Amino acid sequence: MLYKVLVSKFFSAAHRVRLANGEWENIHGHNYKVEVCISSKELNKDGMVIDFLLIDNYLHEIIKRMDHSYLNENPDFIDVVPTCENIAKLIFFYLSNQLDENSFSNLPKVEYVKVYETEEYASIVQNG
Repeated sequence: MLYKVLVSKFFSAAHRVRLANGEWENIHGHNYKVEVCISSKELNKDGMVIDFLLIDNYLHEIIKRMDHSYLNENPDFIDVVPTCENIAKLIFFYLSNQLDENSFSNLPKVEYVKVYETEEYASIVQNG
């Protein structure tokens, strides 16, 4: 059996990305939605995969570094273009590291991070 919990948060930011033809888009902003799925094969002693508030706090810490900023000038994106995929990757690895550092006994893992750039477009980075 596999248990999963979902936590979502929102943030706003601007970025500039390269188009398929090689040209750069104008600077523009998005209201991003981030959805995080944490999974475990076991529940902890409190009957949970992990406390929702703990994941919410971790997610808040990484999102506040991006919220209301121009992502192309953000230190987290110095060597990469701040695409939806790279935002999801950054959040995935940040949360994975937080869970590893705290070495929870039931070993919850980040199953996936889904970042919506718009209501119609999203990117997913997943475990495996």
